[in-house]
Amino acid sequence: MAKKANDGFTILVVPRGGNGQVRQVEVSARTIHLATRGAIVAGVALLVLAGASAWALPKAAQSRRLLVENQRLRGGLEAVESRLAHMEGLAARVEAFDDQVRALAREGRLPGAGPLDAEQMAAYDAWLAGEDAAETLSWPGGEPVDRAAAIVDRSKIVASEFDDVVSRLDDLEQDAQLLERRGGALPQLWPVEGGTLTSDWGYRRSPFGGRWTMHSGIDIGVPYYTPVVATSDGTVASAEWSGGSGRQVILDHGEGVYTRYGHNAVLVVDEGEEVLAGQLIAYSGNSGMSTGPHLHFDLIVDGESVDPVGYLP
Repeated sequence: MAKKANDGFTILVVPRGGNGQVRQVEVSARTIHLATRGAIVAGVALLVLAGASAWALPKAAQSRRLLVENQRLRGGLEAVESRLAHMEGLAARVEAFDDQVRALAREGRLPGAGPLDAEQMAAYDAWLAGEDAAETLSWPGGEPVDRAAAIVDRSKIVASEFDDVVSRLDDLEQDAQLLERRGGALPQLWPVEGGTLTSDWGYRRSPFGGRWTMHSGIDIGVPYYTPVVATSDGTVASAEWSGGSGRQVILDHGEGVYTRYGHNAVLVVDEGEEVLAGQLIAYSGNSGMSTGPHLHFDLIVDGESVDPVGYLP
């Protein structure tokens, strides 16, 4: 069956200049149709590819940003874990130090700080009983939107606060340890039984001339030959006549603690002798510059005279 005349096209290829053989190319309608469809498909594919690229590029950039942010937060949270571990160690030290100070306070081995009012006394009693509540940490500026970042920031603040505490904690612990060691060196009992406190520690008018002078101890009025005992274990640093103090004994109790017993009638210990708390060291009298029979008792801590009444039981 003969093909119809319109089933395709005839393309004549004529050489430039008119010289040469003219060629004839037959192109069927089917070929043209397939080529057109191919061009359309290729165009659609290019459009789809362009659209996909336009969608994927921002997503890829966002993914990279999220990866960087995730790495930053991961590093921040690792830093938080490190800080929290550090703070846990500090908190344990603070707790141990607090227990140590409470124990000393319960035993009455902390130096007095003067009279307390009713509110202060109630707070002190609650502290001794362990009933004081720690403050609850709160989020600054309300609930944070980015909680992970807020945790990082908050941990930096808390860590800084703990660093301020720990900068003084070592000194406080050393002080507490010294107080604990001094527990046995400080007076465990009064140097004489009975008697009357006739002169306090501090400035007073001297009975010899009336001038204001520092009285570095207390005077306890007792009869002649009242037994005088060591207030705690120690070593006799000196036992001799000492001018205005008359016959005097000085005991070294260690840890920078000394006691002095003056105006005695008789001394019964010698320098270098070891004595125990409650052991007889002298008999009271009126030797030296004295207006009557009594015992002058001094307490020296780290080279400074302190009021014995705050330490005597």
